[in-house]
Amino acid sequence: MSLNGNELYAFQDFRLDVGERLLLRKGDRVQLPEKAFATLCVLVRRSGQLVAKDELLAQVWPDTVVEENNLDKNISLLRRVLGEAKGKQKFIETVRGRGYRFVGDATRLMPDERSIPTSVSPSSISYKSAGARRPQQRAGNLATVVSLADWRDEPVAVKEPVVEDPPENLQKASWKTRSYWLLAITLAVVSIGALMWLRTSLGAENSLARKELTVLTLTSGEDVNFATISPDGKYFVYTSRDGENARLWTQQTGQSSRVEIAAPFAGTIFDMSYTPDSKFVYFIASLDPDPTQSLYRVPALGGVKTKIVDRADTAVSFSPDGREMVFRRYVQDKSESSLIIAASDGSRERVLLKYSGLNAISNGVAWSPDGKVIAYGAMNMAERESGCTIAGIKPETGEIVDLSADKWASCFRLVWTRDGAGIVFVGTRAEEGYSTRRDQLYYLSVHDGQSRRLTTEGNRHQFSSLGVTDADDILAVPFNRFSQIWAMDPDADSRSAIQITTGFADGRGGIAALPGDQTAYLTRNGDGFSIWRVNGDGSERMQLTTEPSQIEELRSAADGSFFVFSAKREGQTHLYRVNAAGEQLTQLTFGKGRELDSTVSPDGNWIVYDSTVFDGNYGRSALWKIPATGGDPVLLADTDCRTPHFSPDGRHVSCVANEGANILIISSENGETVRSLPTAANAILNIGSPWNPDGKAVTYMVRSNNVVNLWIHPLNDEGPRPLTDFSSGDIYNYAFSNNGTRLYLARGYQTRNAVLISGFR
Repeated sequence: MSLNGNELYAFQDFRLDVGERLLLRKGDRVQLPEKAFATLCVLVRRSGQLVAKDELLAQVWPDTVVEENNLDKNISLLRRVLGEAKGKQKFIETVRGRGYRFVGDATRLMPDERSIPTSVSPSSISYKSAGARRPQQRAGNLATVVSLADWRDEPVAVKEPVVEDPPENLQKASWKTRSYWLLAITLAVVSIGALMWLRTSLGAENSLARKELTVLTLTSGEDVNFATISPDGKYFVYTSRDGENARLWTQQTGQSSRVEIAAPFAGTIFDMSYTPDSKFVYFIASLDPDPTQSLYRVPALGGVKTKIVDRADTAVSFSPDGREMVFRRYVQDKSESSLIIAASDGSRERVLLKYSGLNAISNGVAWSPDGKVIAYGAMNMAERESGCTIAGIKPETGEIVDLSADKWASCFRLVWTRDGAGIVFVGTRAEEGYSTRRDQLYYLSVHDGQSRRLTTEGNRHQFSSLGVTDADDILAVPFNRFSQIWAMDPDADSRSAIQITTGFADGRGGIAALPGDQTAYLTRNGDGFSIWRVNGDGSERMQLTTEPSQIEELRSAADGSFFVFSAKREGQTHLYRVNAAGEQLTQLTFGKGRELDSTVSPDGNWIVYDSTVFDGNYGRSALWKIPATGGDPVLLADTDCRTPHFSPDGRHVSCVANEGANILIISSENGETVRSLPTAANAILNIGSPWNPDGKAVTYMVRSNNVVNLWIHPLNDEGPRPLTDFSSGDIYNYAFSNNGTRLYLARGYQTRNAVLISGFR
C-alpha cells in the first residue's frame, strides 16, 4: 500500500503519521515492522468500517501471495503494541470469519493541528536495544524509540548519535568550509539512521534466524524418560522402569555413570524439575494401586523423598527466588484444570487461574526469570488440531497476556531462557499432527511472538523431557520407533517368529489379518500413511491406497472383502471404508465427535466404534453401532469406554475403560457390561484388548524390564499372564488370523537418548 502523503491521525495517546511512517505514544516513538505499520494504516484510514481479510492482504502485500497467518501475526503484534488486554478489543475488533475493524475512535488532523512534531530527525532519537541500558534523554529530544522488532540474540548497546554546536572557529570559517562540515555531519546522521532502520526492519527475522546447532549425546541406550537438567548444567535426572518399579537416576553431564537418588517406587514417576539453586529435584509420582498423583522432593544428589503436595499432575516451575512454585491440577469429575501457586514446601496454596468445560490448561507451565509472567498452554478441546495457544498470566494481578498468535495441535512442556527473551517448548504446529514434524522443539521469541522450529532431524521428542540451562543449553530426548511386520505361530513361541517386511514404520498405525495367510497394514508414505498387503512369507508386497493420506487404526472384514479405517479430512476424523483392492472410498460416519477406533463383526454386517465428543468433559467416549455399509448410528453403550474389539462369536465387545484401569466386556446386542477385568501393571492399551482366537480370553501389551510382550487375560478369575516371550524389542500392534493359525505383529525397536543441544541462539 502507499504510505506517502501528509496524513496524521490521533486516537487516545497515539499519533499516527502515515507519510513519515511514525507511530507515537505520548511523544515516544513506537517502532513497528513495515508490514505491521502498513496494516495499522489501512485499519485507521477505514476507522469504524469492516476491512475484509482479503482486502487487508491485498493492500499490505500487493502483488504477493502470502498465508493468512501473516496477517494474524500482524494483528496480534499491533494489539500488544497498542496495549490491548486479552479479550478487550479497545482498538482492533475481530469480526470472526470476515475481517477486522478499527474501533479506536481515530480522528484525522490537519497539518496545523499537530500537537507534537511527527517529523523526527535521526539525530534527536535515542535508540534502545533489548537488554541494553536506556541512555538518559537529553533536553530537546522529540521521541524515544521503543523497539519491539529490534531484538537480537546478544544485546547490542547502540551509542546515541550526538550533534553538537559547531566550534567557534568553524562558525567564522568560510561558507564553503561550513558546507563541507554540514555535509559530513548529515551523511553520518543519515548513515546511522539507515543502519537503525535496517536493524529495525530485520529485527523479527533476527529473532528467528537459523543457528547452527551442536548436539551432544548424554546417554547410551538407557531407558530415559521425563528427563530434565539442572540450571547450572552440571547434572541431569530421568526415570526408568524396572518391572513394576519406577527408578530415579541422576547423571553428571558429559559422564557415563549414573546414580540412583531415591528408593524405587512401586508405581510411576514423571515430570521432574530442579529448584533454581540446583539442590533439589521435584517430581510427580503415584503409588500402586492408588492412581492419585502427588508431588515429591528429593535432594539432587540422593536422599529421602518427601511428599510435598497431593493432587498435582505437571512438572512444577519455580519463582526466581525459589520460594514459590506453580503447577497444574486437573479434577476429572469436574472437568477443571487450574494453575496452583504454593510455597516450595507445599503450604499456602492459592488458585491463580481455573478453566473448565472445553477450555483447559496443557501440561506446560513455566515461571519467567523476572517473576512477572507465568507461561502456559491454553487449550480449546473442541479444536483438536489447532486448539492450543501459548499465553501468560501475571501472578501479581491475574492479567492474561498473549505471548504468540500461533496455533498448535499440541503444546507441551515450556521452559524460559535465562534472560527471559524466549521460551523453549515441545509442540506440534496446527494441522501437522500426522506429519513427520510432530513433537518438535521450538523457540518462541516473546519480543515479537514469532516461533521457529529448532529440530529437523526427523525424530519426535518426548513431550515432558526438557530443560534449559543458564547457559542456554537444551536437554531433550529425541526418539524414533522402527517397526516391521512379523509372523509367528499362535502359541506365541518367539522362536517361531519371522520378519516379513523391511519398512521403518510398518503396521504401527494399524494391522489386519486377511484370509489365505495374508496381512494388511499401514505404513508411512511421506507425511501420511497408506494401506499395503503382503503374503505370510513376505512375498507380493503391494500398495493398495494413496488417498486419503492421514489414516490410522486399520480393520478388516473376516473374509477380507473390505477395510475400515479412521481418516482425517477437512479437520474432522471419521470412519471410512474401501474394498479389498483399496478402491470405492465411502465415508461411514458423520458425527460431531472424533470417530477413531472401530471393529467389524465376524459376519461382516456391523461396525462398532467409539466416538469422543468434547462437550465440556474433556472428551467423553461412547460406543456406537452402524451397519457395515453405512447408515444411522445407534448408541450401544453410554460408557466412557474406547478401542472396541468384537469377540470371535460376535456376541461381545471388549473396550478399555477408566483410563486403562479396566477392560470391560459388554454385550454387542444391548451394551450391558458383562464383566470388568482389572489390567496388569504397565499395560499398554492404546490399541485396545483384542480377543484370543478361542474367545475365552482377551489380550493386551505389557511393558516389563524395558521389553514389550503380549499378555493373555482369561475371562475367569485366573488373572493375566505372559503370552509371548520376547527378550528384547517392542510390540506396537498385532492381529490374530481369523482361523487362529497365525499371529501377526508390528514389532521393532526404539532409539532414544538424552541429548544436549547448544548454539540455538
